[in-house]
Parts: sequence; C-alpha cells; structure tokens
Amino acid sequence: MGSLSTANVEFCLDVFKELNSNNIGDNIFFSPLSLLYALSMVFLGASGKTAEQLEKVLHFSHTVDPLKPGFKDSPKCSQAGRIHSEFGVLFSQINQPDSNCTLSIANRLYGTKTMAFHQEKSQISLERTQLTLRL
Repeated sequence: MGSLSTANVEFCLDVFKELNSNNIGDNIFFSPLSLLYALSMVFLGASGKTAEQLEKVLHFSHTVDPLKPGFKDSPKCSQAGRIHSEFGVLFSQINQPDSNCTLSIANRLYGTKTMAFHQEKSQISLERTQLTLRL
C-alpha cells in the first residue's frame, strides 16, 4: 500500500500545483484520493496510449513491479488490476470496525446500455473496492 500512497502524494502535488497556478492566493480544496480513485477506474478500462498516459499522470508507473509480458493481458494481473487490489486493501484498512473514523468516497461508474463495458475488468473493480456500476 505504500506505493499507492506515494502515487497519491505525487498526483496530489501535481494537481495542487496546477490548481494553484491558475488561482494564486485563493483557497483550494479538493480530494486527491477521490480524484486518484476515479481516474484509476478509467485506467482499469484503458488500453494503448491512453493507458500509458494515465499511468504516467497518476504516477502508477513505479507503484508495483513490472509484469512479465505473458501476464499483461490478464485483467487480474494487470497493472490496473493490482492498483485496484491496493485500493481495496486501503479502503478496508481505513474502514475497520474498531476504527475511530470512517472514510466515505462517493465515486461511481455510470454508463448506458449501449456502452460496452469489459465485464471482467468491471468485475475486478466491483469486487475489490465495493464499487457500484449504474446503467
């Protein structure tokens, strides 16, 4: 989970620098974990150049060990699949029953019945992070 925390901090600083450059002297409030999580849901279904760009912007390129070529095609073993596993661990640790605090993040995937979702990739996200999908 430490690697996910590192990615979150680096992404947070990037977003803050961008927001601050356009709003000098203003108060800025945002949830970097929520942004990172929402964009990681997009990353789970991305491929090719889009996946490479998301991986770079979200700082996921150095969060987990590189995969051998034969495993890259398996959604459960993919970089995005492993990132979602780390999110699942993070959220379960934060929301322990004996914890003094609870974190609620209201991210949801929305789609239409005409939009094709990769069932296996959607299931990975749903299983590991208690995410809901609305059509």
